[in-house]
Amino acid sequence: GRLDTGPERALDGLTAAAAAATGCPLALLRLDGDGARPWFVSAHGFFDDPALMEATHALVRGEAFVERATGGAGGPLDMALARAGLGYAAGEPLCVERRLVGTIAVADFGPRAALAALPRRALRG
Repeated sequence: GRLDTGPERALDGLTAAAAAATGCPLALLRLDGDGARPWFVSAHGFFDDPALMEATHALVRGEAFVERATGGAGGPLDMALARAGLGYAAGEPLCVERRLVGTIAVADFGPRAALAALPRRALRG
């Protein structure tokens, strides 16, 4: 696919598998595109909600595994999750040849415990 094109249906299996492996109802696959803006190529359980997209964009900015539940320190990610009505989110960077190219993230509307080792490895791929 190209930047600014629609979702890539061929990747929907990845987001569905991430949701199933972690028990989260929402999953999103984002590529960095031109490096300045995200390109959401696949989503599972998401609907077109600007607050949800903002929360996932805030979640996937890092270069390491991120896991957050609302009620945290009140930083930008916690506030974005709260605005989107999410109680939990986790994300894992996607790297090719040690270069960050995107992120896969999962989210839930309610609070949850941290991912156990097996679902976290599944999210990592």
